[in-house]
Amino acid sequence: MSSIYDLFYEFGQAALRQYLAYREGLGDVGLGASWSSLLEGSRAPSSGGPSDARVQREELIDEWLERPSEATLPLAELAVLFGLSPLDVQLLLVATAPVLDRRFRQAVGALSGRKDDRLPVDLAADLVALGDRAMFRRAISRFHHTQPLVRHRLIVLDEREAPLNLSHPPMVVADRVLVYLGLLDVKTRSVSQPLATVCERLEEAVTFEHVGLPEATERALQEAALHRRLPLLLEGPGEHSRLRVAQALAGVMGRSLLRVDLVYLLDQPLEILEMRLVEIFREARLGGDLVYLAGQSLPEHLGAPSQALLARALVGEAAVLSVSECPPWASALVSSWPQLTVPLPSPERRVALWEAALCNERHRPTLETLTVIARRFRLTAAQIDEAAMEARRRARVMARGHVTALELDAACRMQLSHQLSDLAQPIPPTPFSPADLILPEGETARFLELLDFAHSQGELMEGWGFGKRMPYGRGLSVLFHGPPGTGKTMAATIMAQQLGLDLFRVELSRLVSRYVGETEKNLARIFDEAERGRVLLLFDEADSLFTKRTDVKSSNDRYANLEVAYLLQRMESFEGVSVLTTNVEQHIDEAFKRRLRTKIHFPMPNAGTRTELWRRQVPPEAPQRPDIAFEHLGEHYELSGGVIKSAVLRAAFYAHREGVPIGLAHLVQAAVAECREGGVLVSDRHPRALELALAHERQSLVRA
Repeated sequence: MSSIYDLFYEFGQAALRQYLAYREGLGDVGLGASWSSLLEGSRAPSSGGPSDARVQREELIDEWLERPSEATLPLAELAVLFGLSPLDVQLLLVATAPVLDRRFRQAVGALSGRKDDRLPVDLAADLVALGDRAMFRRAISRFHHTQPLVRHRLIVLDEREAPLNLSHPPMVVADRVLVYLGLLDVKTRSVSQPLATVCERLEEAVTFEHVGLPEATERALQEAALHRRLPLLLEGPGEHSRLRVAQALAGVMGRSLLRVDLVYLLDQPLEILEMRLVEIFREARLGGDLVYLAGQSLPEHLGAPSQALLARALVGEAAVLSVSECPPWASALVSSWPQLTVPLPSPERRVALWEAALCNERHRPTLETLTVIARRFRLTAAQIDEAAMEARRRARVMARGHVTALELDAACRMQLSHQLSDLAQPIPPTPFSPADLILPEGETARFLELLDFAHSQGELMEGWGFGKRMPYGRGLSVLFHGPPGTGKTMAATIMAQQLGLDLFRVELSRLVSRYVGETEKNLARIFDEAERGRVLLLFDEADSLFTKRTDVKSSNDRYANLEVAYLLQRMESFEGVSVLTTNVEQHIDEAFKRRLRTKIHFPMPNAGTRTELWRRQVPPEAPQRPDIAFEHLGEHYELSGGVIKSAVLRAAFYAHREGVPIGLAHLVQAAVAECREGGVLVSDRHPRALELALAHERQSLVRA
């Protein structure tokens, strides 16, 4: 049986010989001998004229395409994959002739009069048409950029030389096509070198059982695979999760996955973008791939020419566009596509995934521990696998015989490394506990109840079924209101520490933008990242953002009201924990107040509370006199807790400068300084009780 190389070789010989005979028939004297020497040893052309030669070729091509042998099967498959006509196939076969033998290349050079051996478009059409002008015109038209040979870059034209060659540039057959046809002995499945920088082929077998999708989503993907409803849009958190879903979809379709870095690709110049898109989808068709366009951080804006190139390249292709969120230009692109969201696994599914990820552990964490971790951290299936590996590594480093909740917690936090730092400021963990928070009895009880509710919320929503009755408003939002320095921010840090959350204070200066719509985008980023990570959002001075909506008297009022309305909607759908602090509660929009889980008032401390604050603010490690009359400080100076903290630090500085322990005189001096800096009038004369306490301290120092 002849090989594909032999068949193509014979076809090329016959085409050149037949063309030679045709030219001799036209009276080109002397050309026959010079060309025959280049094709020495080849068969003589078939009997008959050009018309018979054309018929014989067409019959041969029809046989190869309709009843392919083992050797010609790749050619028949290529024709089906790219919609090639029999004339396209003839032109492709003629174009491969210079690749097969040096003598063919020399013959092409002699026939075309070119210095190199590349086959021009007009000569290829001449070799096929053999004097038939109608067929010549049809052959020339097959090299138009809209026709499959050129559109899919099966044949690559050198357009730079077109003006010098009467619009008939030289061409070459793409190496990838030669490999597919078996004319180049290359066995690798890796992508070609020009594409290696932008895509890779993934052949790992993944099933839908590995990704743990809801039944409805899995069924929709199965339908898309069965009925070839592609291209398809995949949305949802977690790039790795979407990738695994696409791999499972490719497996159902019997394909491998060709992962493409779309973000990098769209950053290229237009001519490179166009060429790479064509080559990628050519590679996908030849390799039997589903194209996965990874668009984790697509640009907000994309030029119209680039959009048009992308839209044209995707028509009719087996492709999946994967995004966490569609920018406006991409939304227009995918408007007619099937669109599916890849949700995070349910808490029950996350528990099962944790059990599977730790199944080889001799001493696995208890089911109760895994349930707590699963409810605390909303991870994807891929993140759970990686977190389990990290937890094992940490356990080995700590020389523990088994994975504990501490390792699991730390490993999960690594997976949820959020991108909030450009819009919010991380606040380090606090050393304080609820016992350090000094509030009126009723407010303290309300704060402790809030912590208990936060600990129980997961069980109430998932275990007790309240989540099904509450499709929105499932988050925990609380308002701390009161004068400055009364402990609102401190309470937020205690709350984050008690709930095991990272605390981020939203920077309003970075959040609010003068450009229309940008503030809402920044807010969306903050809430999305906070939901994915274990984060408590602190909106300090919230009255500047959650302000009351006003009557619309100008465009500024309208856009301000839009921002507040968006905040209202997003806060209601937010399933995390958020704390709002304000000094003026009456400035907060009433709609926000109705949606808050709890409001806690932080009043100015009374005399007894101030006394306790003065006493607690002096660290036990600091040297201090044993007889400090803190009650006089609390009685005389009406200061908030924040100011008292600053005053104690200032008093410590005074004492350190003098080289003596902290005493009442230092604290009084610091309190007076803080009052005056804060604009509070204070007399140089102290109350009699305080004067007596100061005199007693001076006498004790003299005796010492």
